[in-house]
Amino acid sequence: MAKRKYIKGLENRFREYSELQENGCRLWTGHIGKTGYGTIGIHINGKLKIKDVHRVAYEFYKGPVPDGLHLDHKCHDPKTCKLGIKCPHRRCINPDHMEPVPQPVNNSAERSTGLGTIAAVAQYKAMTQCKRGHEFTPENTYFVNGTGKTGPTQIRVCRKCRSARVNEWHKAKRLALKLAALQPPEPERLN
Repeated sequence: MAKRKYIKGLENRFREYSELQENGCRLWTGHIGKTGYGTIGIHINGKLKIKDVHRVAYEFYKGPVPDGLHLDHKCHDPKTCKLGIKCPHRRCINPDHMEPVPQPVNNSAERSTGLGTIAAVAQYKAMTQCKRGHEFTPENTYFVNGTGKTGPTQIRVCRKCRSARVNEWHKAKRLALKLAALQPPEPERLN
């Protein structure tokens, strides 16, 4: 009986926090995460978990997403939408607008990425200098591994800029220590 109440509550939340559009998209009006996807808090084994609402809606109405597959919004047209994380289709929770696909298909060349669009990624890779004008040479560049919504990524880091930031940090730290040494100690308080 408690399970039915929870399901009824979840379905009501889908309706309460979404708006039906003319094209059939049901756009989430609740919380939107940093990646542009709607999020929802649900209790799993007594613990609150924050999940992508489009995935929760798909699993609620259609069943689990098969292992190794990701949900692709069929309502998204990458040829006309270049909004990246601001794309309204990321907020669509209509399960009929989603289909499980392998990640390479979902992140194919036509699809938008965490940086905005494939064109933005190409522009980033084509850069020959950092934002302060230092050349990206093998001697002056190292890579940091990271993971984004689109999977593993590598970020170029300018060694000269990094060195300057570290030197500034150490300089500020030394100054803070000197200022702390000049401050007279506070008198002890009697209670």
